[in-house]
Amino acid sequence: MTASENDYAARRAIDRDIETLWGTARPRRGGEWLEVDLGAVEPVALVRWLPGTYQEVPSGFRLESSVDRSRWQVLVEVPRYVGPLYWSAGHPIGRIRSGRVEVRVSPTPARYLRIIQLGSDAVWPWTVRELFVYRARDGSLPPAAPVVRLYADHGWASQVALADPAVRMAPANRYLDAYGLEDSARNLWPSFDWSPGTGALVDTAEAPGFGATLAAGGLAFTPQAVGPLTLFAYASPIASMGPAVPIPSLRLTASRRPKAATLAADGRPETRWSTGRPQAPGDWLRVDLPGPRRLAAVRLWSASRTDWPRGLAVEGSRDGVTWRPLEARLRRERALRWVGIGALLAGDGVDAVDVTFEPAELTALRLTLTRGDPVFDWSVHELTVHEAR
Repeated sequence: MTASENDYAARRAIDRDIETLWGTARPRRGGEWLEVDLGAVEPVALVRWLPGTYQEVPSGFRLESSVDRSRWQVLVEVPRYVGPLYWSAGHPIGRIRSGRVEVRVSPTPARYLRIIQLGSDAVWPWTVRELFVYRARDGSLPPAAPVVRLYADHGWASQVALADPAVRMAPANRYLDAYGLEDSARNLWPSFDWSPGTGALVDTAEAPGFGATLAAGGLAFTPQAVGPLTLFAYASPIASMGPAVPIPSLRLTASRRPKAATLAADGRPETRWSTGRPQAPGDWLRVDLPGPRRLAAVRLWSASRTDWPRGLAVEGSRDGVTWRPLEARLRRERALRWVGIGALLAGDGVDAVDVTFEPAELTALRLTLTRGDPVFDWSVHELTVHEAR
């Protein structure tokens, strides 16, 4: 152990004697550091330390790592630190007077770690009674469900993150001010990003309800037993659909802002077509193909979770002139938030709408709103048309 000051006392931070400590010689002023040599390169996944008192935690900190002590990389930087955040009975609780500092990182090969204190305080120094560094353990999740992003309760999440270096946990740390939350409680619930490589680990007793919530939200999944728990792994929502028609062959127009309609199928999720005003019955979006294809589905995805179509009528045409109604089934994929306790999810709009119908030879499709919304547009960031299998 070495330190920017009081170097002679640095080893007290790892002597496993709670009565001793290392600390700065004066109140925190920024730039102080504490460095530890692990003796060999290890897959570092967690760093914890206990201060002398809860007031003697860093004002902010940066954790750096190195394998050779010449090149350093920043693992975590927290400009302002005011204490850990816990979940209790479904609510975020700031334990301002809990002195423990805990830093979780994706498993990173390192021999040297350096903690740099950021910020200042007029009264209190920075102290460390005991410092602990944890390596990632060997092991992995069952290979039948490849997961690299996991939602889970705190205890299970910690074990999985340490067991499998490939798995990263969904962000859960949030900052608090001295009086409460800096942002609304709703924003403390991280978005439930249900995409390839995502999984959710829940108690088996909660699995039926959790699965029902995913299904009600239109999210596809594959459940798998993992000891006393159940792992819900992402499954493709369009697995039952046929191949997508190549985007360059699609030609789009619309009743509103027709020149922008091509943005709904340009392969760029950052662009979109929208009605430009609150959606209303009769607004339509049309897709033409260069020739007849046996079609069976359309998928509408929008990053604007409020702008999903409130109701759709689907028509098809073989010649682009004569139209006939298609008996379509709509499945909405709800956007969800991970509330952070048990398997509780909260609704947060709609991510995508899948429209399926009986396979038909068509050269054009027309989607027409049957219901409107007094506030929100209808917008489409990406549209795909799928052939029948």
